[in-house]
Amino acid sequence: MYRKQEHNNEFFGNVLLVSGNGRNVGKTFFACRIIELLAQKYPVTALKISPHFHQIQPNADVIFYSDDFTVINETEISHKDSSLFLQAGATKVLFVLVKTENLKEAFQYLKRLLTEGPIVCESAGLNEIINPGLSFFLKKPGEPIIKNQIQAENSQIIENDGNILNFDITRIEFENNHYYLKD
Repeated sequence: MYRKQEHNNEFFGNVLLVSGNGRNVGKTFFACRIIELLAQKYPVTALKISPHFHQIQPNADVIFYSDDFTVINETEISHKDSSLFLQAGATKVLFVLVKTENLKEAFQYLKRLLTEGPIVCESAGLNEIINPGLSFFLKKPGEPIIKNQIQAENSQIIENDGNILNFDITRIEFENNHYYLKD
């Protein structure tokens, strides 16, 4: 059951947040399907926020670099999640490597780079510092929620059995710079 988060964090109605119960639960697949749907009508911005620092490729378009967080403008076609967002139709993709304790600072920086229009974000921790327009939490059927319990409680829970998601993405609408779900 989805219920709107009730906390004092800033509301970003144009952010759709995707998180999950760990790896290989379909977060990127789900985000790409949403991007494909929205890109038919709007320029979509996608964010991949990771607490795991990866080696930065020499040809990466690094927008900001520090020991606490790095922001990369994804332009390369590859198998990386951020590149899959680009391939799904996002017009702008930002890949953010950030230590969990610096997520708030990184998002303050990101806000300057984000424009109006739909934003699809894959992040495990962003729900702690913003109140998104829509939030989805993916997990495998029958699997107990072991990660991000609070985030799962404040999200539409989507089960992915590896072949099918138990959610009709055409219910997702974007209007007046806000996401909502059709009945």
